[in-house]
Amino acid sequence: LTLEYYRSYNVSWTNPSKYFDNITAIDTSRLKRCNETRTQVHAAMQQYWEVTGDNEGLDNSTGFPVGRCFQDYFWLSPACRDDPTKCIIFLTAGPGYNFEHHMQRATAYDTAMAIAVAKEYADYQRMPAEMNMLFYWWTPDDTFVAMTPREIIYPPSDRAAFFRGDYRGGNPDQPIEKYASQDLAFLAPSVMELMKALYIDINVVNSLLSDALSTGDNYSTVACRWLRKNEDIWRAWVPDPSQCFPQFGLFDLRSQSFVTDRKNLGPADTVECRACPAGLKSQRFADNS
Repeated sequence: LTLEYYRSYNVSWTNPSKYFDNITAIDTSRLKRCNETRTQVHAAMQQYWEVTGDNEGLDNSTGFPVGRCFQDYFWLSPACRDDPTKCIIFLTAGPGYNFEHHMQRATAYDTAMAIAVAKEYADYQRMPAEMNMLFYWWTPDDTFVAMTPREIIYPPSDRAAFFRGDYRGGNPDQPIEKYASQDLAFLAPSVMELMKALYIDINVVNSLLSDALSTGDNYSTVACRWLRKNEDIWRAWVPDPSQCFPQFGLFDLRSQSFVTDRKNLGPADTVECRACPAGLKSQRFADNS
């Protein structure tokens, strides 16, 4: 059974719970009670009902919808409400990160799921290593990297629907963005170009986090070790020192003068781009012109 694929959890044709610990095995003293979680956020629960139409998963006795609780600690999906022992534990943290997201998915895809929230962050960090369960995580982060967990793949997300509160698709990827001072391109164009070119795959990031965990080294040491071993990767990020930017000119360090062609230039370490002195301006020229 391919457990990283959401269809493998559909109880209409399979029983994935046999691969996970029973709901009765969890120590509920390490969980938050339902009234401390996002099951009490009326807007989130109303949105759940609007997407799924699942009345039995909610309690409207106060006039406001809240998630219907099982044994004070779990919200159960329709697929296992009649037999909670068939529920697969899904653990999250904080007030219930992505709680309503997984409520919608469990109901939409007939997944037997018991959603719970760890009482303390330390419990959230430890329990997935102590029991066979599903759990919420984000990357890059080193909390569970040693376990090499696999993400459950849901249908591609409709971004417009997602931001309307329909979470049945997968979470849209969130880019890790680069930010720079608005005048960095003017003050240090080569640094700006380096930042633009810099790209590290998430698998490399995870390997660096694993390295830090296994060796106990700090991140600076781990990063330095990676740079020394992977010059072929990062060398491509470094701008050509002879490709100059506006207001800079090509400078020959041997003759200590600006030049207008590359014909008689020496090695790369004898050439650089320098800012034009006061009273002078840069002018574009092409190679072989």
